[in-house]
Formats: sequence, structure tokens, C-alpha cells
Amino acid sequence: MKTLYSLSLILSLSFFISSFNGIEKENLNNRSSKSNLDTLSTKSTLEEENNTVLFNQYNKLQNALKKYKKIAAEDSWKPMTLATPYKDIRPDEKSITVAEIRNRLFIMGDLKNDSKSDFYDQELMDGVMKYKLRNGLKPNYIITEDHIKDLNESIEEKIRRININMERCKSISQKLLTNKEYIMVNVPSYELVYVKNGKIELESKVFVGAPLTKTTIFDGNIDKVVFSPYWTVPQSIVDNELKSKIAADKNYLADHNMEIINGQVRQKPGPDNSLGLVKFIFPNPDDIYMHDTPAKTLFDFDKRTFSHGCVNVSKAKELAIAMLQDYPEWTAEKIDKAMEGTEETTFKLPNKVPIYITYFTTWVNDSGEICFYQDVYDRDGDLNKITISKEILASNKF
Repeated sequence: MKTLYSLSLILSLSFFISSFNGIEKENLNNRSSKSNLDTLSTKSTLEEENNTVLFNQYNKLQNALKKYKKIAAEDSWKPMTLATPYKDIRPDEKSITVAEIRNRLFIMGDLKNDSKSDFYDQELMDGVMKYKLRNGLKPNYIITEDHIKDLNESIEEKIRRININMERCKSISQKLLTNKEYIMVNVPSYELVYVKNGKIELESKVFVGAPLTKTTIFDGNIDKVVFSPYWTVPQSIVDNELKSKIAADKNYLADHNMEIINGQVRQKPGPDNSLGLVKFIFPNPDDIYMHDTPAKTLFDFDKRTFSHGCVNVSKAKELAIAMLQDYPEWTAEKIDKAMEGTEETTFKLPNKVPIYITYFTTWVNDSGEICFYQDVYDRDGDLNKITISKEILASNKF
């Protein structure tokens, strides 16, 4: 699985870090306490490690922008043929579209050479796999109509998207420089990364809110891990989905391990519980949280917008184990037992874990490759309008 390796940034890290280092050097000259020096050294090391894992994204996107502007100047990005009706392209097939795919992957860097062959051979298979992994797509050799549409996106649109995500770099919290641990979720790439002491501890696929029930983009703090959770069904889901099912089937609640308590419908703990076997709570006005899910097959889809707003985590158990490794009482055996319980078990974290839910539709990974993700909530368009408006105001062109 191709990872983000980080999901956080700042407007101009090079400027910030040079300024920060200058301040720190001045402070060091005024400090004589060894303990203060040791504390500063530890802090600086953490910041350096976090920088390695997380930052420099603005500069990386800027370099990618130069590459794509050069491609635009060379005028080598030609529209591709989209047959009607479209039929999926598979290895060992031959068509003009195969040659066009080969050329496009060569231009983007997924292929080292362009043989111009219209035969779908092993070389092209390797390029297709690299393209899919880079962009968070299901790793196979089938080229669908959606893949052609993505590859056929204009070079101008690619450039626009890079610019938009450079703009997003300006709003990410600078607290990340000193966070010892945190979790970040990037909605468009459907991916979670857990970082501790400047190192990646775990990566996981996620699925997020559907377009009508979007996952909120915000920062928070995880303060509780709940094993074998009850699911109190939101009233909106009861009204819009469950009432008709209960009316049509008198055994619906019992068949789905549900009960009514104090007028609310809730699902009891168990392997079929909609929240799975563990959930992670971070207080927020929209009452969203992260949790496990019994619907594991949903993580195999390219587009993973299935929830009512919460973040569903593929490796939820592994995440719980990683987050609780500093608490000796929470052994793997105890976690297993808690996840298999018939009643909730809640552990309040002595040290809250920051969580950042972000929205980046382009990202330069640790290998220096730019990834383009689906704009699932059409936020690129919204940000583009805001950016254009600011530019017009700045230039006094009304």
C-alpha cells in the first residue's frame, strides 16, 4: 500500500525552521542550566524527526509544480482516446488506447521508456501498477473507464490541483513540530497514519463519510479507547432507515442484536456491531469518531465513502495495540479479552493523542512521487473559488 508517510504541513517550512533555529541559538547563548540544554536538545531532535516524517510538503509540491509546468510547456500531454462503449483493458490486449496509456505513464514517470507499442505487455503492467499504488488505487492490472478519465485529466487541471494543495499547506497547525505522537487521516486518500516520536508506527486504510454525510475536517484529541462498544444509533438513522425496517419485520431488532433503552435504539457489543470491536473517542461538535467495522470488504474499493461521517479503520485492533503500548497493564491478551467482551470497557488515556483530519488531493510521497487523489467532497472547487477571489481583490480587478 502506497503511504502518505505524513499528512501535515506548514506554509513555508524552510523559513519557519530557519527562524526557529535562529531563536533557539539565541536562547542557547543565554542558558547555563544543563537540564535546560538537555530539554532543548530532546525537543530539537523531536522536531527534526517530525520534520523528516511530516514536513517539507510545500516545497515538494512546489518542485512537482515545476515538473508539470515543464510538461505543459513541452505540449506533450495530448488528449487520450476513450472508446464508446468502453471496455476494460487487460494485459495482452492491443489497442491505440494502450499506446496512449503508455505515453502518459512515461510522461508522468511511471515508465522509464516509451516503446510506443499498442500491446499491453509486462513493461506496461509494471507501469500501471506503479501508477495505481502511487495514487492509492486498487492494485491490479485492469484499466477501467475511471482510470482513463483520471489519466485524461488535462495538464492544466493537474497544475491547478497542485496549486490548490500548496494553498492548503498554509492552514496546517504548527503544533505538529512538537507533537510526540498523533494520528492523521487524509480523507481523499482514505488513509490513516499514526506517528510517535517522529516515526511512523502504523498505517491503515480507512473509509469515510458519504458526500451527503461528509467527514468533518478538523483537529482534535483522542481521550478514550472503548472496547466492545455499544452503538447508540443516531436518531436521524432511526428515522430515515430503521423505522421502516422495524415496521416491516418485528424481529429486526433481535436479529441485529439491538435493543431499545430509554427510548433510544442501541446495538449491543459483538462481532457484528456496526462499530466493530473498538472505537476511539475525540470530543467534537459533530460527534464523529474512529472505529473498527465488520464490513472489511469495503476497504477493497478505490472510492471509500460509505459512512455517516465517522472514520472506519481497517487496522483498528493494531492501532489500539500501538496506542496503548506505553501502558503495561494493556497487554495484547487484555486487549483481545476486552474486544471480545459483552459489555463496554473504556480506557481514559492519561495522555491525549492529537488527531488531524485533513483534506489533500495531491501529496508528494517519501519517494518524491506526486500522488493525485479523488476530490471526493468537491473541496478543490470551493478552495479554487476562494483563491481566485483573493487574487482579484489583491489586484483591484473588480
